[in-house]
Amino acid sequence: MYFIKIHIIQVLQEIGEKLDKRVQTDIIYLDFAKAFDRVDHHLLVRKLKKFGIGGTLLKWFEDYLTNHHQRVTVLGKTSHSLPVLSSVLQVSILGPLLFVIYVNNLLQETSTSSIALYADDTKCYRPVRSHKDEQYLQKDLDGINNWCESWQMNLNQSKCEVLSVTRNLKLVPSSYHLKYDTLIKRTNTQKDLGVIITSDLKWNQHVSMFYLMTIISM
Repeated sequence: MYFIKIHIIQVLQEIGEKLDKRVQTDIIYLDFAKAFDRVDHHLLVRKLKKFGIGGTLLKWFEDYLTNHHQRVTVLGKTSHSLPVLSSVLQVSILGPLLFVIYVNNLLQETSTSSIALYADDTKCYRPVRSHKDEQYLQKDLDGINNWCESWQMNLNQSKCEVLSVTRNLKLVPSSYHLKYDTLIKRTNTQKDLGVIITSDLKWNQHVSMFYLMTIISM
């Protein structure tokens, strides 16, 4: 919980400073489809080697990840056993750590925008003053799409959203696309690690939600 708070505070501090200067910030919230299930074991082992892990420890990781099989039983009928070639267990101690290692080089795919990662919660954002800034952000988003293809991760396009944070009366027009020219839908509110973020960065909705949850739990 401590690290979640630090993560949120750092991002909101940066966006809030731009807001005080009447500068719009576009935040693209990205959702990985079945994120922990998509971690490719061979690619993960390759990345562990790049981190300097070798010898007996690397062999231990390989044994931990490989030689797993699964099958399904429905109405008394059982399928053939198939090898599990990807996924790390989200509910395990080691799984989230391995996932963070797997996605850590995603940060290198953006050149002018900021990117914030907390496990599989990812957002890419930058100040937008003109169409040129929109193009910069789209270029970094294209880099993220390319990373997903290289590392066999899929974005859940229906759940990706863009939130423009500003209190200016006139919004700087902008639109962003994922691969296959899929337009990212806009939103005025976004639940970010349990915190409701709004386009004006005010806290009325979050306070109301917290108040309602307090009443329900009493």
